[in-house]
Amino acid sequence: SNRSTAQLCENYPQICNKLNTEDGQCRHERTDLIWLRFDVIKKPSDLNKFDELQLTKKYAKCMSLAAQIESTTLKSKKTLRTEALFHAYDTIDQLELELKSSYQPSIIYYRWTQGDQEALEQFLKLEETEYLDSPEMQLGLASYYVDKDKVHTINLLMKSLTLYDGRSSMTMEKTIPDVVKSLATANH
Repeated sequence: SNRSTAQLCENYPQICNKLNTEDGQCRHERTDLIWLRFDVIKKPSDLNKFDELQLTKKYAKCMSLAAQIESTTLKSKKTLRTEALFHAYDTIDQLELELKSSYQPSIIYYRWTQGDQEALEQFLKLEETEYLDSPEMQLGLASYYVDKDKVHTINLLMKSLTLYDGRSSMTMEKTIPDVVKSLATANH
């Protein structure tokens, strides 16, 4: 029933609150974030919240650059952009806190990459389970072993390639090249 982002913001103002919607800067990142927030309202799962966290980080990165732009005509734009940036940072902190107890492997991996040692222990406990049977998770696991066990690292990277089913273009564009590079480095 929401035909446009503006209509969605009108119907669900809490989704768009403090996102600096009157500005042309970062509109693609903002639009993606708004629609994902709507998905989270419809289905507030950990994975949807994790996607919201990732898009909020992308939006914050864009806003951090936009907040540095000095407007010659409207000085208040810089203030609004800075406020939107701080709100994005607050949202990131809130989402990370909400996801702290999640048992989703991709979220556990994310928490580990952000320095959470408890998450590392949780992630390593999943090593021999089907929960890590994806190219991304095997690559993440290999990154842990890269300095500890070269043979195991290579085996994990090879398994990562065998788990790719050809359906995800994002996996093909990002993960597979990283796996191949890691294999080349490990074998060098």
